[in-house]
This record gives sequence, structure tokens and C-alpha cells, in this order.
Amino acid sequence: MKMNRTISVLLCAVLLSACSDASASIKDKDTPVIKVGDTAITKGQVYEKLLSSYGAPAVMQYITEVICDNEVEVTDEMKKTAEDNLEYYKSILGPYFEEYMTEQGMDEESFLKQQILMQQNDRLPSQYIEENYTELAEKYKPILGTILSFETMENANAAASALKDGSMNVEEAIKAYGSTSTGESELITIDSRNYDAEAIAVLRAAEPDDGWVPVQSTSGTAYVLRVEEKDYDALKEQAMTAFASISDVQSAAMKFFCEKYGFKVYDISLISDIYKNYPYILNQSIPSSLTD
Repeated sequence: MKMNRTISVLLCAVLLSACSDASASIKDKDTPVIKVGDTAITKGQVYEKLLSSYGAPAVMQYITEVICDNEVEVTDEMKKTAEDNLEYYKSILGPYFEEYMTEQGMDEESFLKQQILMQQNDRLPSQYIEENYTELAEKYKPILGTILSFETMENANAAASALKDGSMNVEEAIKAYGSTSTGESELITIDSRNYDAEAIAVLRAAEPDDGWVPVQSTSGTAYVLRVEEKDYDALKEQAMTAFASISDVQSAAMKFFCEKYGFKVYDISLISDIYKNYPYILNQSIPSSLTD
């Protein structure tokens, strides 16, 4: 890991004044760098074009690299996965591999670097979740349970009775009473949307000792459910995996690390672009002209 450092976004190495509505001050901005016919294109014009076209995505790429470099160690497993992916592309593209790499603006080294960065980025939410697990668990309220769905309450009651007295196991009850469920236990959070609200409410109110409970929903679907675990600490491993797939948690993770490393933008046009596309990473006052 490299030593922590403050992230300063300085596209094209420009110097920016430190006020919130500043614009980039580019040295020799009127110097022509391209000529097409009789038209000269200056350094300042190139910068403005790059900023407007690639500003926010470039910022995300830069800060992701810096944060991952500080937070997620590159492992031998990551390197092997990257190398395996490179060999896979070579095998499927054959003689067109070099052409593909040229079109993508990459060589093998940059491809491997990109593949490793993608794996680091995938693990970044887990770093955030680990550091903030208690708070996230209180927010998303994970609970482990099994929920079986049935077409009729009659079938649900019969399945619940058979499961309670032990005359059938879950697989047998599913088959006998026509459930379309897998019968596997699953982690439920407040972000889960696969079941009717009545079923989730009963599941949350139940305790592991209650066993199988039948529930009728207003949608017409009947359920038989059972709570298996409610303790957040016992559910930590499964809950962390579930939290990492929640888009709001992913955004919160990036916001958390941007704050941790002092991410700040000074150019007003870049602030505007980021505010439109990635507002959650901005940890600074936003000019009223952008929010009104």
C-alpha cells in the first residue's frame, strides 16, 4: 500500500484558484497545439473540450485508482485472474487480438492493470462495510429465513402443519403442495422486494423458536415461513455480501472514501459535471447556481 494522500483532481496539470466558482488557469492557453487548414486550435480549447467530454468519468477513474491503491491490496489471486482474462481474450479473438487492443487504446500491461483495478473496485464496498457494519446492519436489518410461496392458503396451512409435525421435510412439502420456492434459506433486508409486505412483517416479528408460520397476503399469495437467525453479528458474513450488492451502499462507500482522502474539486465546470453524474462523491459546498 502506498502512503495515504489527498486526492487533488488537476486535469492536464492545471493550477486552480481555491474558490468554489473558480475556473482552470492554464499556462499558455492561447498557444496553438493543433492546426486544421487555416484554423488553429489552442491548448485552452483542447483542455475545455477534454473537460466537457471526459471530466466526470475521468475523475471517477482517477479517484478510484488512488482509493483502491490505498485501501485494497493487490493479491496473487487478482494477478492470476487478470492474466487468465488476458489469455481468454487472446484465445477468442485469435489474430484479431492486437487490433482489438489497439481499438481499446491498450497494451497487455494496461489491460492487466485495468483488470486488477476492476477486482480492487469490486472489493472496495466490503472495506467500507467492514468499517461501518453495525451502522449498516441497523439500517438494512438483515434477517435469515426460509419463505415458501403457495397459490392457496389451504395448501400453505397443510404444508405448515406437515413441517411442524415433522411428517414432511421442506423438499417434500414443496412438492406435495405445489410451491414454486426453492426451500433454501435466504438473507432478507429492508431492500428485499421478492415477497409481499405481510410476509416480511411476520418474518421480522417472529423468532427462531416459533418454527413454521403460515401467512396470507393481500395479493392472494400464501406463505409459510420460518426465521433462522436474527443476530446481526452471526449474520455478518452473509450480510456483508448482501450489502455490497446494494447500489446505495456502493455509492455510500465511494462517498466515505472520498471524504477519508479529502477529495475536493475547484473547477466550477468540473464541479457541475460531477454534480450531474456523481453527486454523492462531492464533499464540499455546491454553488447555488448548480442547485437552484
